[in-house]
Amino acid sequence: DEAINLLNQMRDENVPANVRAYNAAVSACGKTGQWERAIQIIHRMRSDGVPPDVFTYSAAMSACERASQVDIALALLKEMRASGVAPNQYSYHACVAACNRAGDWVRSLELLDEMKGDRFVPSATLIRGTINACEKADYTKSRMTVQRLYMELQALRSGDRKLRSQLTDFKLKLS
Repeated sequence: DEAINLLNQMRDENVPANVRAYNAAVSACGKTGQWERAIQIIHRMRSDGVPPDVFTYSAAMSACERASQVDIALALLKEMRASGVAPNQYSYHACVAACNRAGDWVRSLELLDEMKGDRFVPSATLIRGTINACEKADYTKSRMTVQRLYMELQALRSGDRKLRSQLTDFKLKLS
């Protein structure tokens, strides 16, 4: 609330807010899962003539992830690209984590592929989250996709012993 109050105070005193001030407010919303408020701030930024940047979008996506708002997070990713702002590691992380939290392993896999296409390496946390999302789903209907997921995840290098153990367990479940 302090960051938002500061924005309001700046507006009341006719002091133009810059992208950093807006990002602080969106980030504060992100830390508390206030995704609706984060979106409102982005709209306010635009109306004030301040274009959102990668940090703005990533913080808003993080708020959506914390509030389990997968579709909103993915819409922000799409909007971000349409605005000419390239996603970064954190943008992808928030969206993949939101998908994983919702058990949407298909979209998680798509985003992991996009990350690799943009030359980002998914973290072991994201990989584990995708495996967990897949394990919770009824994947018997799409066995080939699940096997592809396993192969994609296995192809990502990681020195994480917990991840290797989880991949081995996952492979045994597919057998």
